[in-house]
Amino acid sequence: MTDNEQHYLHSFLSQKLPELGLDAETYAPYVTGNDGDDDDDLDELIELLRASSESHGDDDDAWKEFRDDIVRRRKEHLLGEDARAKNPRTSTTTINNPPKGN
Repeated sequence: MTDNEQHYLHSFLSQKLPELGLDAETYAPYVTGNDGDDDDDLDELIELLRASSESHGDDDDAWKEFRDDIVRRRKEHLLGEDARAKNPRTSTTTINNPPKGN
């Protein structure tokens, strides 16, 4: 990822973290730095965020939804990465700038 590219969770976290009572600038790097497949690490991170939340610490449903959204977005991102790796012609550049026909 270059400096100009945002993490695939950036927009989601910018909206969702404040809804959970957390500052996005402070806490988003914790989430974006945890890109592994280890569910235990994600669960520990969610517990840390939950403990830091000023307004939603006791809202079990909100945190389950947050975790599920991260897992779903991670899977979608990885599927997209796999598809781009298998067929580089379907990159964003090609899609946004298709070759002109004769």
